Amino acid sequence: DLTIKPQPKTESEILMSDTIDDKASALDISASLKGSFLGGMIDVGGSAKYLQDTKKSKQQARVTVQYKTTTRYEQLTMSHLGIQNVSYPAVFEHGTATHVVTTILHGAQAFFIFD
Repeated sequence: DLTIKPQPKTESEILMSDTIDDKASALDISASLKGSFLGGMIDVGGSAKYLQDTKKSKQQARVTVQYKTTTRYEQLTMSHLGIQNVSYPAVFEHGTATHVVTTILHGAQAFFIFD
């Protein structure tokens, strides 16, 4: 069985800082991921492009509104997680599986930048 429950939640916050540390904090990313971004090891997309958006001059004022919303979550029950339900059992036999996704939280995050 798949457990599906509504999880309506909406948050917004006004951000005044334009530093990479504050942007990484708003995105809730780890220090190692931030380091990979700063080192050019990863490309970002979606809401994470907010990390790349900077003011063009010191004369420019900036306010950012962070908007986050969730709608529902879906969670696998224990009956789904048995070995008999695995589509590719070879990942267990060869030890290549490292993670299993058991829950998905549906929602969105957006950054509205006003210069």
